Amino acid sequence: MRRPYLRLAVAASPRGSMRKSSRGRMRARPARVTIAAVWRPWLAAAFVAGTVISGLPSFDRSRCGIAIPVGLLIVFAAAARRERGDAVISLALVLAGMVVLLLTDPLLDAGALFILPLTAGVWWIGRLVRRRAALAAELRERSEQLARTREESARLAVELERAVIASELDDAARRPLREIVALASEPPGPEAFASIERQGRDSLDDLRGMLGKLRGSELSTAPQPTLADLPALISGIEVVGEPRPLAAGTELAAYRMVEHALKALDGTRVRLRYLPDAIELEIRGRAIGDDAAVAAARERVRAHGGDFRRERRPDGTDVLRGRLPAVA
Repeated sequence: MRRPYLRLAVAASPRGSMRKSSRGRMRARPARVTIAAVWRPWLAAAFVAGTVISGLPSFDRSRCGIAIPVGLLIVFAAAARRERGDAVISLALVLAGMVVLLLTDPLLDAGALFILPLTAGVWWIGRLVRRRAALAAELRERSEQLARTREESARLAVELERAVIASELDDAARRPLREIVALASEPPGPEAFASIERQGRDSLDDLRGMLGKLRGSELSTAPQPTLADLPALISGIEVVGEPRPLAAGTELAAYRMVEHALKALDGTRVRLRYLPDAIELEIRGRAIGDDAAVAAARERVRAHGGDFRRERRPDGTDVLRGRLPAVA
């Protein structure tokens, strides 16, 4: 149990305690005196003995001005800092001292009996403070335990996710390679080469997604954006043709192209066109000078075997056109 301390700061200027201020004046350094008040059950017994001894020999001395505050302080400290048994004993002893004081102090009469319920009330407040402190400590301990449990659960979830990704990575590396080898053993032809190219791109997309999750100290379990997420990125998209599901890498590349274009153009308008073997994106807007974003969009499209062009209009608008091969 921590012991309460009463700190008294006395402004004094003894020899050797002077120091200069920022303005060059001599200022007194306050001397601090620390008095430790040790609360023990015998302190209540000492209070009873003090009320008796201080009134000797004729019990006509007035000491209520000091005895009553000291008694209330003792009973509150005992109730707030000691167990229930010690607190009850301290209350009984202080009440006995108050009774002695009421019977022997000449300044107190029958009207001063309120001191007894006041003492009991101060004791009850001390017990309430102790209960609240214990409840706060228990809640703090439970919060720390819950935080530790949450961290452990997150760590286990990360390890499980890494194990799942490792298994998927092994499957993603083996299956497409077996199919590519099988296609390469067939007679060469445009369809075989197209299938090999498609299988290679799909494999690269899968590997890129899984390696992206493994990169860094934290895993990102959020799904990759697709063309269906474009309305949340920009409003007023014009869609031409019949939408159809495409490879995840193709949809991600188209989404990233629009995302980069929004950083390079102002007042952007987007037109998405579905073709039998490709998709085309046409993005119009006023250039704001972010050539790095345009370069990022170009690299994203070309990395998936697409074509990217940029046209500058005399009226100050730019047109970004991207074409991505898209097989359902």
